[in-house]
Amino acid sequence: MTELKKYQTTAFTGFIILVGVLLYLIYNTFELKNKQYQVDLKQKLKQFYLKNVSKESIYAGGFSLLDSYLVKNIESLESEYLKSGSIKNQYTDSLLAMMFEELETRNPTDSLIQEIKKQYKLDDQLEYLIVINSISLRFSDNKPIPLYQYQKKYPFLKANLQSPQGYIVSGKLKSPQPQNIVTSMSMGPSSPYSYDITVTFFADRIDRQAEIFKSAMPVLLLTLFALLLVFFVYYFTFKSWSKQKKISDMKSDFINGITHEFNTPISTIMVANRAIQNEKVFNSKESITEFTEIIARQTKQLQTLFNQVMDITLVNTEIEKKEVIFCQLLTEVIQDYRIKTHDKNVYFYTQGINNETQVCLNRFWVTTMLSNIFDNAIKYGDKTPKEIHITVDGTPNGLRISIRDNGIGMEKYTVEHLFDKFYRGKNPGREHVSGLGLGMYYVQQCIQIHNWKLEVQSSIGQGSEILIVI
Repeated sequence: MTELKKYQTTAFTGFIILVGVLLYLIYNTFELKNKQYQVDLKQKLKQFYLKNVSKESIYAGGFSLLDSYLVKNIESLESEYLKSGSIKNQYTDSLLAMMFEELETRNPTDSLIQEIKKQYKLDDQLEYLIVINSISLRFSDNKPIPLYQYQKKYPFLKANLQSPQGYIVSGKLKSPQPQNIVTSMSMGPSSPYSYDITVTFFADRIDRQAEIFKSAMPVLLLTLFALLLVFFVYYFTFKSWSKQKKISDMKSDFINGITHEFNTPISTIMVANRAIQNEKVFNSKESITEFTEIIARQTKQLQTLFNQVMDITLVNTEIEKKEVIFCQLLTEVIQDYRIKTHDKNVYFYTQGINNETQVCLNRFWVTTMLSNIFDNAIKYGDKTPKEIHITVDGTPNGLRISIRDNGIGMEKYTVEHLFDKFYRGKNPGREHVSGLGLGMYYVQQCIQIHNWKLEVQSSIGQGSEILIVI
């Protein structure tokens, strides 16, 4: 993992943790509002309900209704119980069914809830549910005998009124939860020939979540604003840091590798100078002329290169162009490179460079372009010998030049960024290769200035091919 990736991962992880903390705080705020809302609502309902209902068992009139069925018939129920040996018999079943049906029919709780809504200014979104959880009978021995239990299903009772919470006497609240319980009452004298009953009152707003969300909206909006603010601070800080780091890295690369761009003409001049000092060459006027021409070309190249590097941010698009036999210029560049690399086991293979087609171009830009292509082919060659195959084909409209090497090749990402200024591909085993990351950038600039076309084909381990269409 690169250093930049590590910083990106660290920053992203830190931001995700911060987002998680803020979301956790939002969730806790929502839950707190939810609990507080339910406490306030249930307190009002419980106070009103117990004041008006607690003495009447289930609802107003419920106490006398239960007595008319259970207390009035308690001895008959005991008789049937002793006769059958079970509380489950036809008589008790029919009595229980009639009692539940009358409790449901005579239910006055709706009017009571309307009164609660009016008193506490509650809207119609409030729903409730009253269920009987259990009923137990006490005969002469005063032992509680279960007549009804919410955990069991009774075929003689209405199926739609038998809920997991108990038998529904009144109300339409769907899917009541434990947190919706307003009150749960267990009543009974716990004396012979009486009964015990447990009743639960549920209440909740249908739109409670939306209401709580609405009440928590200021806190939520403030938190979201803070989150967005933190995100933008993170983003711009990291972007600024990345930019500064990139500039710093480019500066370091430029300082550390500036000699690389000057290496080609300087080394060529040095080789040519040593060759002239050779006695055999010195006695050959033809050889001296050849080497002095090389020195002159490379000196001019060095001078122009120096002026160009002084301001690498500017590209002069208004260049002077002249008609030049392209293959003649190409031969000169190859000749200079052969001298420079004669002891580095580098071989140039050419085909079609006898073409006499003239091209309107700028000698310096094209020379620099070809030099940079050759530089890359040599620097990133991992085979012995290093080979550069140059093929020139004539086309109806100009020339097509192919420069192919047998180097390490490039992955797709490197090819996509090959012409970016200061970009240097991360090639394993080639970290020591010097350079500014300007070579292929100059190649692209040259192609664009001359309105030519450029293609790159490469794959790892198979070398690279540069195609120039003039």
